[in-house]
Amino acid sequence: TNGIFVLNGSIAAGSTVTVTNSGRLYGTGVVNGAMIFSSGGLVCPAGTNAVGTLTTWSETWNPGASNIFEIAGASGAAGTGYDLISIPGGAGLDIQATPGAPFTVHVLTLNGSVPGQAAGFTNSNSYAWTIATAGGGIMNFATNKFVINTNRFLNNTGGGTFSITQNVNDLQLVFTPV
Repeated sequence: TNGIFVLNGSIAAGSTVTVTNSGRLYGTGVVNGAMIFSSGGLVCPAGTNAVGTLTTWSETWNPGASNIFEIAGASGAAGTGYDLISIPGGAGLDIQATPGAPFTVHVLTLNGSVPGQAAGFTNSNSYAWTIATAGGGIMNFATNKFVINTNRFLNNTGGGTFSITQNVNDLQLVFTPV
């Protein structure tokens, strides 16, 4: 797709969905096949101004693709307090982005269903939010393959920093206080 596609149902097994330049995939549905995000393609579980879980069989994050990651509750659960991409079973997440053409994670905070400060965030605490979990593992991870855009993180960070890490089969956004 190179338009906006909202998925709140399911796509048949064996299907491959490619999100291309300017394409957007939103929703809490299930893709029973491979997801490929090409340059300019964007994924946002649940959709804008909402948190939820998008489930796919496998995913490939190519150079120049991106994710909108929304946080409504700093200490909430994945899929309810913040967005989650779930890749169950033996399927994996393949990160093909490069340092020269990274994958961008846009971090947004919500106050309910509108942009605002996320509930429960304290800038003196450390946080680790799972962006994606892949039962079959994460391939080709390197921190320099990611750019984190926090322009719409509306809580006061107190100078703390964000990073992307791999924790076994989870890809996490980590906040480290000063």
